[in-house]
Amino acid sequence: MEFVVNTKFILIITLFLCYNLCADEIQMQALSQTCEPNSQQTDEKSKSNFVVISRGYLKPGRESANQSNRVFTIQPFDSKYQSEVVDLIERIQVGEFSIPIEEGQRKELQSISRNFQKDKGNYWVALLNGKVIGTIAVIDIGHNAFELRDVFLDKEYRGKNTGFAKKLLDTVLNWSREHDVKTIYLGTTLAFRAAHRFYEKHGFREVARKDMPSYCEPMDCDEKFYQLDL
Repeated sequence: MEFVVNTKFILIITLFLCYNLCADEIQMQALSQTCEPNSQQTDEKSKSNFVVISRGYLKPGRESANQSNRVFTIQPFDSKYQSEVVDLIERIQVGEFSIPIEEGQRKELQSISRNFQKDKGNYWVALLNGKVIGTIAVIDIGHNAFELRDVFLDKEYRGKNTGFAKKLLDTVLNWSREHDVKTIYLGTTLAFRAAHRFYEKHGFREVARKDMPSYCEPMDCDEKFYQLDL
């Protein structure tokens, strides 16, 4: 009788151990399948980490981490951006570089469409998630030439890590070529040293003020002048 009982006990223990071993094996197989990378899922995830910017992509990284899932666009000026544009220019020109807004410049900004968006000229705003972070404009001065104006970009978004400044300039260059413009002139202040390097890097050459054409009328605060031949 004792032998029978012990045999039943051993059988129960054996079945219990076998059940646990099978359960562990099933769990490990399920875990290994979950951990194995699925190429399709990986591709979809990697695509979601790219942010569409105009017609390109911004790869995530240390410099762009704060811009994850932010959409950057450039579009012609609309009156709904009037106050944002003025605030941006005052914040940079006055607040950052201590250059006052001239009366003539202030009048231009009061009616951007009328003063810039005429003939072949145009005015663009750079938007990040709908907020104005930059501007660029060209004035049609005749003679197949433009004057580059109002090149502003929020400090946070400058530099090659974002490429926003280059996209703004490319917008102007594409527009100029489409409208058969052969030369772009610009005047700037001595304080905008980073801008000088940017212009020179992209083909602008410095010219003396006396060599600027008479039909180009730079602002009173301009002290350094450039020319780009297309």
